[in-house]
Amino acid sequence: MRGSRHFEAIVVGAGSAGCVTASRLSAAGIKTLLVEAGPEKLSVWQRLPLGVGRALKDSARTWTDSCEASNELGGRQLEWHAGRGIGGSSAVNGMLAVRGDPALYDSLAGHGIAGWSYAECLPHFKRLESVRFRHSGNRGSSGPITVTRIAPDRFSRAFHAAFNSLGIASGDDYNDAYGTGVYQLQLTASSHLRADASRYLARVADRSRLTVASESPASRLVVKEGRVHALEVIDRDRSIRTYTADNFFLCLGAIRTPLLLERSGVGNPQRLEGAGLTVMHALRSVGEHLKDHVMVRQTFESRHAGTANDLFLSKSFAVAQGLRYLTGQPNLFATPSLVSTAFVPVSSGDPSPRFRVQLGLASAEGRLSTNLKTGIDPFPGFHFGVYDISPQSYGHVHITAGQPERYSIRNNYLTGDGDLQRLRQGFDILEQLAASSAMKDLTARRTRPDSSIGSPESVLQYFARSAHTCWHPVGTCRMGADPETSVTSADGRVHGLDNLMIFDASIYPVHTSSNTNLPVLMAAEKLSSEFLGTR
Repeated sequence: MRGSRHFEAIVVGAGSAGCVTASRLSAAGIKTLLVEAGPEKLSVWQRLPLGVGRALKDSARTWTDSCEASNELGGRQLEWHAGRGIGGSSAVNGMLAVRGDPALYDSLAGHGIAGWSYAECLPHFKRLESVRFRHSGNRGSSGPITVTRIAPDRFSRAFHAAFNSLGIASGDDYNDAYGTGVYQLQLTASSHLRADASRYLARVADRSRLTVASESPASRLVVKEGRVHALEVIDRDRSIRTYTADNFFLCLGAIRTPLLLERSGVGNPQRLEGAGLTVMHALRSVGEHLKDHVMVRQTFESRHAGTANDLFLSKSFAVAQGLRYLTGQPNLFATPSLVSTAFVPVSSGDPSPRFRVQLGLASAEGRLSTNLKTGIDPFPGFHFGVYDISPQSYGHVHITAGQPERYSIRNNYLTGDGDLQRLRQGFDILEQLAASSAMKDLTARRTRPDSSIGSPESVLQYFARSAHTCWHPVGTCRMGADPETSVTSADGRVHGLDNLMIFDASIYPVHTSSNTNLPVLMAAEKLSSEFLGTR
């Protein structure tokens, strides 16, 4: 073991939350170490918005976890992907910029969490963004994260018209006036490049207060007598290096933050002892209360060219799109292929939307198909997707008994009260869209599911073989007032460990949004600001 080095703050994980936290602490003059398991540089595919499929298959820059088999999904073991490297998942996600539902932020008070109303979160949302289209004073214009809006095209206009025919009006800016409606998607991207969280680090003017240790995975926290004293990391030469600090900030996400806690002896005593670890601090909820979104899709062959599939079918179309990309005109390369979205309630009288519906200008066998050989359909195609924004199912992630270096993820999709019924309702929305005259004008045929589907049993069978994760895990170190049922307090501090904080997606007890990146960036902005205000 090498000698230790002392910092005022150590931030573990350089994803969305970690980049925000490290940049804000170091800018305030705090000597900060940012520790990251993955590489420091982004790949070309990470920078190019349409490169998301290839970025997610880069094993050097992503974590790939296999969940336990799910009975509700036909025994399938879904793969969960997360970013690995500077920028974290913000460097491999679909770039959807969605703050979420103000009512869901306001509801956090019911979980014993003060200070998280939407009005209290709004200044931090504004601080993180730089919106590049006409907007109100509720949006930000000078933050590190560029937000753009996708221009409408033939397909998105038909999508809007289809929803309009169903009584859902078109809206302008869902991040300003959130509510039931159909909208053009907003992206964390410029006209050419992804705007990931590494932009926070690029803004640090004085790097003398910030040290970045990339390709250095965290091994464990050294916990004694109610405090964290050190962090052990695995150096590039595989030796163990120890760092000490006054304060520690975990930003590893909803999977790896609870795993690091458990490997450090923080968690449920029974589980820790079963893994052969010494209990350093008992917190029964570590790794529990895992929540995620699960999506079902329908895919279609289009009567018209202009989809991402056509990039593989027509060299002239690909060249034309490339020229539009280089000249800053609307093009597919500057999108993740998703272009429009709708927020839809269960019934017309409901005050808040419950479903997010998307239009994507790609059709394929799988979510991660990247070319014709791996499943992209050999014809112009598009898809609809839908999921429940507020699922009731809970899963968990834990180290394995007797093998703490291994772990298991149980998603428990569609086991919560009403989850399966609501997903069926969401699927009915897709059926109505497909049957609308606006979409029929664009559709040659539906390719998934096939025409044999119709009975309730066949729909459930389709869910079982095709439903897929949205990669939006939260909740495994959730905030709350009671240490028996939560891990952190409203300021992100771990119960009973006064110099250990968690600022990532794991602290959210529920999904406050259909997408997690902006809520995580906001949370890190908010909690960093509050931490600095108490010094």
